[in-house]
Amino acid sequence: MVRKTPKHCDTSTMPGTTGGWPSGPRTRTSCADWPGGEYSFVWHAIARNAAAPADLLVPLAARRHSSWIDNCLLRLVAAHPALTGAELDGLVPLLAARLEEGERPYAAVLELARRPEPAAGPLRRLGHLPGASARLRRGIARALAARPGL
Repeated sequence: MVRKTPKHCDTSTMPGTTGGWPSGPRTRTSCADWPGGEYSFVWHAIARNAAAPADLLVPLAARRHSSWIDNCLLRLVAAHPALTGAELDGLVPLLAARLEEGERPYAAVLELARRPEPAAGPLRRLGHLPGASARLRRGIARALAARPGL
């Protein structure tokens, strides 16, 4: 089965776009600017778009809906190639807060651990917070060990 992007999420058909991410005077600068920006499936469509800018992804990570949707969104944002440097490091405290709240953003933590940019120390500490499991700690250790250059 082929998944089709809903028409209102397809950026290639939007006025002021060049296919891919919108450009020019009609560039969308926040999720609220998107048609249907209050819906979680729109957040996921934006996070899946490899051309989405980092300044749009950071506020997207803080969005809340339900546990499953939040954790899936955090995983997509953590794996996004546009998120680097300080924005990527800013996800660590967000994930720590979610773990302490009793959420289980394990997939997002493991995505961060697989990436070479974030420092290993804060990621290891995530595995020892309340809400982290032994399985998460093992996953973090394996992902950090598999990083190139270690």
